[in-house]
Amino acid sequence: MTDSTPRRIRPDEAAVLTWMLTHASSVDGSLDHLLPTVERLFVSDGCGCGCCSLSFSTSERGARRAPIANAVGRSASGATVDVYVWGTNDRVTGLEVIGAGADAANLPPPETLQSTACC
Repeated sequence: MTDSTPRRIRPDEAAVLTWMLTHASSVDGSLDHLLPTVERLFVSDGCGCGCCSLSFSTSERGARRAPIANAVGRSASGATVDVYVWGTNDRVTGLEVIGAGADAANLPPPETLQSTACC
């Protein structure tokens, strides 16, 4: 992000995050308890590389965080991208999209996502 002013999460970002929390948990148990927080999230930062990865203002510097959901999806060009939700048991701290170049510049639509969580 070029502007460091926090902004509300956009509907497309919220849709991907909601899908991830509902269908792609990579931790023991459900992440449904985090769903009510999605619409209240503020994006505090983005990745400088040009991808659409986001950090949320719920992030605390130095706080322990880990991937809590993971999936693969299809970019606008049809390429496979990896998608991770970062967080803790009680908060979502980030949404990461990993792909090659422009493939990671936009979020994959929720209908293209498939969970890669093993259990």
